[in-house]
Amino acid sequence: MAIFANMEGSNCLILTDNMRYAGVVSAASLIKVINEKQLKTAQDQNPLTGLPGNRAIRDFMRQSGRDGDELRHFCYCDFDNFKPFNDAYGFHLGDHAISLFAALMRRYFFAERHFLGHVGGDDFFIGIVGWTKEELTEILDRLISDFHDDVRDLYSDEDRAAGRILGHDRTGAEALFPLMRCSIGVIELPGGLVIDDINRVSAEIAIIKSAAKESEEGLVFHLLQRRESF
Repeated sequence: MAIFANMEGSNCLILTDNMRYAGVVSAASLIKVINEKQLKTAQDQNPLTGLPGNRAIRDFMRQSGRDGDELRHFCYCDFDNFKPFNDAYGFHLGDHAISLFAALMRRYFFAERHFLGHVGGDDFFIGIVGWTKEELTEILDRLISDFHDDVRDLYSDEDRAAGRILGHDRTGAEALFPLMRCSIGVIELPGGLVIDDINRVSAEIAIIKSAAKESEEGLVFHLLQRRESF
């Protein structure tokens, strides 16, 4: 963009499509479009992790849902027992746990067809196209394990040895909570399944996330059947 801005005597660019002439756009218009796109991207990014937010997540889901050529996975990541940790250790270490998870996501999912998003707080999204269930399971298991190992170091020696901390449940009553981990619910869209209305996937999210939290491994897959009407 900086090159275009400093080009003297060049007022337009020639556009081609598959090596054929497609039209002309002015350098000023191109710069304006790029600036607007960068501004929208920056506005949607989470300030803590730098990951795309809900608008970009929905755009990815919508585009992937309509492309039924390959197997797709929508992964919904949510920390277990984050609130008791945040209450006991403060927002600074809570933010540190969130940043740790974002860094691990980037370590394991970095290909062009991987999409990483930050829904907000301790909720994240991973979109994968073209991987098998077995391939994804192996990496998600490692992500869950590594995150649990990393956040253990954020607890005091006493809490780490006990494997739990004292906190308050949703009613305000004191209770003991296990150390934090991440649970992941995965919605699998098989090849050949096309979803025009991505809002219909939302009905599955709460169910699959709850099942993941209740599972011992912290990871649950749910296959959307072709016979389901979307």
